[in-house]
Amino acid sequence: MKGDALVIAGLRKRLGEVEGLAGVDAALRDGGITAFIGPNWAGKTTLFNTITGKLKPDAGRVIFEGREITGREPWHWAQFPMPPTGK
Repeated sequence: MKGDALVIAGLRKRLGEVEGLAGVDAALRDGGITAFIGPNWAGKTTLFNTITGKLKPDAGRVIFEGREITGREPWHWAQFPMPPTGK
């Protein structure tokens, strides 16, 4: 995980009866290009909205540049320096 700009660990999200994300794990390095691809209804938008804080995950963590941003609104974590998490 060292050197990773964005770490997604065990991200889960249910949308009603549908399991939109079922334990997504990924580590994205700074300066790299990563694409999440798949057919319609594969969970790409749910993943993006959960990473950015538009949706709150049911489980898992999102770590951006070494700071946990799981479930935090984009306006909050996009500030530099980021405010304390309160944890």
